[in-house]
Amino acid sequence: MYPWATRYCNRHPHEGVESKLGTKGTGKTHTLIEIIRQLTSTSSTNPKPLRVLVCGASNLAVDNVLERLLALPVTKSENRLKVTRIGHPARVMSNNNILDSTLDMKAGRSDEVSEVIPLCCNIRLTGLLARRPSRKT
Repeated sequence: MYPWATRYCNRHPHEGVESKLGTKGTGKTHTLIEIIRQLTSTSSTNPKPLRVLVCGASNLAVDNVLERLLALPVTKSENRLKVTRIGHPARVMSNNNILDSTLDMKAGRSDEVSEVIPLCCNIRLTGLLARRPSRKT
């Protein structure tokens, strides 16, 4: 889509990308999505896909990027992009795909977490009982 993005990423594979401010409708998010797509895709010029951390000035900005990343079409040669949204669930856009991408939702579906929760409860309870003053009769 953006040949210049491919050329830039191939020449500078380990440099950070600086964000640019601009007015609405100038293509900032669209450009960011394309850069992320190219960095995380496998190709002859990019045999090992990179991991990308996306940060934004607001929760809405991060959710906007995430929503567009999740909507990217998947080709036969590519797998769906694996994303994890980190942030307080109450501040995440109420879109099912985005909510399913949150760390809390992913952790809740994990078998390891379901085993750890009772242990945490026991540790808290033990700590509370240990701090409780003893009753003398």
